[in-house]
Amino acid sequence: MTITVILQILSLVAGVAGALFGYVRHQQAKATQATATARVSELEKDEAKADAAAATARVDAVAVRQQVETQNAAKSPQEVQREMDQWRM
Repeated sequence: MTITVILQILSLVAGVAGALFGYVRHQQAKATQATATARVSELEKDEAKADAAAATARVDAVAVRQQVETQNAAKSPQEVQREMDQWRM
């Protein structure tokens, strides 16, 4: 009878240990998921900033191109070609 009581107690202890282990693992998983979610949010913010910077650069490039085209329209083709040749050197 003593052996059966010991086996019952051991099975109860094993069950409690398993439940505690499961609880701890669940908490670790929640913490890991929260960390990953925060990192993804941070990366999405960085991506949005990069997209905004790229859009600004595109707008600036278009403005510069229009300015150059406007300036070149007032010049003869030879003057434009001479300036381009000087720029390439």
